[in-house]
Amino acid sequence: MADWLQVVVDFLTLLAAVAAALYAKKMLEVESARDVEKEKWTRAEQARHIAAWPACTYDANGEPDSWGVIISNNSEHVAYKFSLEYQSKMFGTVGLELKLLPPGNYYQSYSRDGKYPGWGFTENVDISSPRVGAITKSDKFCVEDIRFTDSSGAQWRRSTQSGLEECTPALPA
Repeated sequence: MADWLQVVVDFLTLLAAVAAALYAKKMLEVESARDVEKEKWTRAEQARHIAAWPACTYDANGEPDSWGVIISNNSEHVAYKFSLEYQSKMFGTVGLELKLLPPGNYYQSYSRDGKYPGWGFTENVDISSPRVGAITKSDKFCVEDIRFTDSSGAQWRRSTQSGLEECTPALPA
């Protein structure tokens, strides 16, 4: 009788060990998934801080005097090979490429008029200034797509369709 009792105890001990192993495996999978998500979040740290949106500047009378985009790099690092696709009913679709994008906020005007049509000089801008206005409600202006390489060499795309995504394989040069 004692032998049967020992067999039952051993069997229950084995079941408990198997249950503990299965639970440990499940916890390892959960922790591994968290690690993967944390790695993605960390990898995208700089990319999350780079954006662009349509904007205009105002003259002393409060009237719009130029149209363009605000480009914002609120990270602590330079981004490279920055490009965007700007669409407006005034200008159509226009591309802009910058070799590098230092940390900061910049206004880039676009014009078809004047002595030098096209993109103007990039100027540092205080985006809280009343001289600069973000265009957020108009369907006439839109930054459809931005692409850039972060300081670690990863390539990123932010679009109105898909949001922020890492480009794998890398974007063509």
